Amino acid sequence: GSARQAHQAVTQESAERLAKGDIVVIFPEGTRVPHDAPLRMTSGGVRLACATGVPAVPVVLNAGKVWPAKGWPSGRGQIRVVVGPAFSPRDLSQQELSRAVHEWMKDELLRL
Repeated sequence: GSARQAHQAVTQESAERLAKGDIVVIFPEGTRVPHDAPLRMTSGGVRLACATGVPAVPVVLNAGKVWPAKGWPSGRGQIRVVVGPAFSPRDLSQQELSRAVHEWMKDELLRL
């Protein structure tokens, strides 16, 4: 179907799972990218948080330093994962939430 239908289906399924106490993970970039690539996010996670009232908890990692965007890792390495604070959609508009999450992620990626 259309992107709108897909979003509605994902939102409905995710809302049902969240209501059961499950955790829903959204990968906003959609694929692996090099570590130094500009941060580009889709809006699915933020839109889901706003639709359900569930906080968005951003996560960043430096896997792009160890695991290339294409292919397999050539050697060993350590991947660092940083879990951010919960951003409440009740306290922010969708645009403000998106901006806050994006800024947090961008800042944390620079530290990795």
